Amino acid sequence: IGKLLSWYESRFRSIGLDGKFGGIILALLLLFSALVISMGISSYLKSLHWSLSWLWSMYLGWSFLALRDLLVHAKHVAKALETENLPEAKRQVGMLVGRDTKLMDFPACGRATVESVSENLNDGVIAPLFFFCFFGIEGMLFFKVISTLDSMVGYQNERYQNFGWCAAKLDDFLSMIPARISWLLLSGTAALFPEYSGRNALRVGWRDHAKLPSLNAGWCEATAAGALNIRLCGPIWREGKLAHNYWLGSQRDREGATACDIQLASRLALITTLIVSGLIVVYLATTELLDPEMEERVLEHRRRRGEKFRTIEEPLHLTDALLNMEGPVLIECLTMWLNNALHHQLSEKKIITEIENLLLLKCDVIFVQNEVGLGIIPDNSLARKFADLSGRVAQQLGEVCDEVNLCAAGILVQIK
Repeated sequence: IGKLLSWYESRFRSIGLDGKFGGIILALLLLFSALVISMGISSYLKSLHWSLSWLWSMYLGWSFLALRDLLVHAKHVAKALETENLPEAKRQVGMLVGRDTKLMDFPACGRATVESVSENLNDGVIAPLFFFCFFGIEGMLFFKVISTLDSMVGYQNERYQNFGWCAAKLDDFLSMIPARISWLLLSGTAALFPEYSGRNALRVGWRDHAKLPSLNAGWCEATAAGALNIRLCGPIWREGKLAHNYWLGSQRDREGATACDIQLASRLALITTLIVSGLIVVYLATTELLDPEMEERVLEHRRRRGEKFRTIEEPLHLTDALLNMEGPVLIECLTMWLNNALHHQLSEKKIITEIENLLLLKCDVIFVQNEVGLGIIPDNSLARKFADLSGRVAQQLGEVCDEVNLCAAGILVQIK
């Protein structure tokens, strides 16, 4: 869509259609082109086999939900803040926002990232799903075209003030209801976890959403400020001029955001996405079913997890069981899997290779592993080997995983 838009824009400007009328024609032409191309491909694939058209629709729907790349960029900013690398933090933030980054300090880089994550939750997830519920894939495509138009030409500057007027107004109109739904969803999700303040998110979102010039962005950004108990926005510069200087959040709260705040905002956005999209979590159980009692216990665990989980029992070949998996995966637990591997006499090389392959999976994975080193280890070679391999696996995961937590006596302690 972006490449087609750039091509149309250059042609329109070459013939002098760079005012409001040209912007209106651009929006209509881009919508028509995108719908015709998409429906044409779908019809052709359907003529070959109905399943191909269905797969095409699935591909479009998945590609229209844009959150993963944003969270990856947010993680890069958080890493730059942790290492106190301000130039790198500015560079990464510049890939997320359209404001000037020259005058930014660490808190400013942090708050810009949190604002981007919260605002794009609506643009990249809530709004597309909203239009899908009412108008199907075509509704998602319609919104995506307008959203792309707004992000590329909907600027309040001399070049795009008239040409991008139509795109900006259409995006404001289409996002009006989803933005307010996002306020409620973010507040509700925040209320489920102790590290957030759901009540404050609801209150600040309602009170401060109108402080921003944007008709809709304030709902998500103010709600995020309330959920994290921080102040967002503040002075924002564009093209060397102060665009606005409004603060979202309570005056008693801390200004700006840290690397920890970015991680919390990303987690809040991800959990909200999982809740609203109704994604099925794949639960990979590594327990080996050796007797009827164990089978009964597995059935009971599956009943407790409910319909939000799809259970797979695989005691050894974990990567093979998860090939082509797209949804989030919970593997429980690697300690039991390691016990199975040693029982079936898998070599140490195969064990380490299996972990390396798991880390190459494209889906999001949560690993659960017991901390064997904190317990008593029997004085024999097999137990020593089990403990050493368990330590190597934990170290291997800790170096690569985005987040590492230790749970002791029901208390969760974040290590990384």
